Amino acid sequence: MMRLGQLGCQVVGSVLMICAVASVRAEDAVAAFADELDRSFALDGDRSILKAQDCGLVNGHLSVNGWIEDVAEVRRVHAPPYFCDDLSISFRFNGKRVPATHYVWRPEVLLREGSLPGWKLASRLYPIAGERAFILEIAAENIGTVPATLKVEHALSGHPSYLNVWKFSSPQAGLPTWQKGVKTHESGARPSKIAYAASTFGAGPVVLADVPPGGRKTCHFAFAIGGGDETVATVQRALADPAATIRASVDAWRARVRALAAKVPRLETDDAALMRLYSRSLLHFLLGEWNVPEFVVRPYYPTGGLFGSC
Repeated sequence: MMRLGQLGCQVVGSVLMICAVASVRAEDAVAAFADELDRSFALDGDRSILKAQDCGLVNGHLSVNGWIEDVAEVRRVHAPPYFCDDLSISFRFNGKRVPATHYVWRPEVLLREGSLPGWKLASRLYPIAGERAFILEIAAENIGTVPATLKVEHALSGHPSYLNVWKFSSPQAGLPTWQKGVKTHESGARPSKIAYAASTFGAGPVVLADVPPGGRKTCHFAFAIGGGDETVATVQRALADPAATIRASVDAWRARVRALAAKVPRLETDDAALMRLYSRSLLHFLLGEWNVPEFVVRPYYPTGGLFGSC
């Protein structure tokens, strides 16, 4: 005969088990919804009317323009209170500019593809999580029949600046100077500095030598903007282990998507277009969230676009 105390323990144990199962199922549902959201955010260039100047990536500390007409070029950067509106980092491969033939935009990475005789090229541009910085990965595949060498030349230009008050219009840059290999600009009482380096940390071109037929090699470039020498340290950390830098940034993005998925209603519909519209409408909660230490309100949600200052 079962005692009342034993029955009570069994009932409590059953309730705890049901709660645990329900919790696991709820977590699985959130994870599935987050994955569905993340997939819906992708924008294939073949189906896009996006203009090159409007293609941006943002991580809450920095927004950067990946130029979708070129396989690797990077343009303007806004990282309040710092900015470089006329930034240009251009690339030549064996002396040639390479146009992008295809791109895929995702909130955490811009993939671009292109080719030149004997080579297939692909670049991936990532904002670095928690930093006013980004990292660019360039992969080159030898599609020829003999071993080959690819020379990757890169050039940077721009006017980094500091702005204390950000208004509706885009900020305007001043004139740069050069100091110890770091581009510097004095704006009032506050300096603005850019640090930029390739994975070789050399000033000359990156040489991907003796790539066998069918072989593939990668190189990385990192950029940071800020008020002092911390920009150099940021670039050095990023390039010390580029794969880890990229992995951490992707993981940080996915964690943000999952946190959002846990807080918003889940829509169920047999209308695929409506589902895409709903999912992509949620993206603004992530793209518009700025966590800048200098801002009075954190997080701050602006009413403008990625490169607006309102």
